[in-house]
Amino acid sequence: MTMAEPSRFLIACFAAFLCAALAPVLVLFGLGENAGILYYALWVTSAHAILFGLPAFLYLRSKQRINFISVICAGFAIGAVPSGILLWPLTFRDGTNAWSDDIRTIIDGVPTWAGWTEYAQVWLYFGGLGALGGMVFWLVQKLAGYSNGFHADVSVPRFTRYAGIGMALFGLVAAGTIFALPTITMDRSCHNMARDGRTSIKPKLHMALDIAMEDWPILTKITEDFGAAHSLSVRISGTTDSKALKSLYLSLCSEAGTNIDISEQRWASRNFAPLFPKGTPISIYEPNENPDTWPLARAFVKDIESAWPGKLKFLDPVGRLTSPPPELAAPAASPE
Repeated sequence: MTMAEPSRFLIACFAAFLCAALAPVLVLFGLGENAGILYYALWVTSAHAILFGLPAFLYLRSKQRINFISVICAGFAIGAVPSGILLWPLTFRDGTNAWSDDIRTIIDGVPTWAGWTEYAQVWLYFGGLGALGGMVFWLVQKLAGYSNGFHADVSVPRFTRYAGIGMALFGLVAAGTIFALPTITMDRSCHNMARDGRTSIKPKLHMALDIAMEDWPILTKITEDFGAAHSLSVRISGTTDSKALKSLYLSLCSEAGTNIDISEQRWASRNFAPLFPKGTPISIYEPNENPDTWPLARAFVKDIESAWPGKLKFLDPVGRLTSPPPELAAPAASPE
């Protein structure tokens, strides 16, 4: 063994663990997951590689059992066991009900056959991702000439013995890119009230509109027309219409610093009753102390009350009914 071999072995191990953590994340990327999911997924897979993969590698190495089959089996267990424990369906309490693609999976806290089938599929899915990580680990080690976890394989061409360095560099670049994705892809429009780094913001005005789901298209049209009339950016996102879930997400904002958010979810498990009994929540925010916020709020409230007289309720910070704030009153006319 040359003096350089221990260094190459450590680099090969580092590259193998890093690439094993990256492999499931790249699969999620191929499935079209967003940047936020990839970011957290890499943290999870990296933690699995360190907390479970490293002890498993050291154990198998001590037993001289590192080979293609053992590493894949270890990877499957590392992926399946923690997720299987975390998602064990018998932990639900009485009264819990759940659907998946309009199929009942939990009834009053008890998993149905479909629920157990879904659990098995999830268990196999995470186990498969773990097995993929194990396979990638072994392939990187083999490419670097250390497939047995010990000395370099002399049958491996000399130039591939330095592959660990290349794979380590690739892994570092890929991991750095994934960790940077939330920053790179962050929504910097006025719709993101946390774009300046703030972690919380309270609404200037909180309301609830007592309407049925059938009125959501009308509310959407009013919102779009109001945005066009007042030069506001309009975003209609995350709208869902399925047998299990009906949802509505509307956002209006100005770069000067006024945001109007409307959001509601209604689930089949609750017979599509409102989660918020008082009505569809509507909140108006003023992130940048914009002096035009209250004039915009007055105009928006006027449009809503014109469409649904008496259906708009005003709420205090803890959700109790309250009187309209004085700022909503029309300003007194100036004397001539």
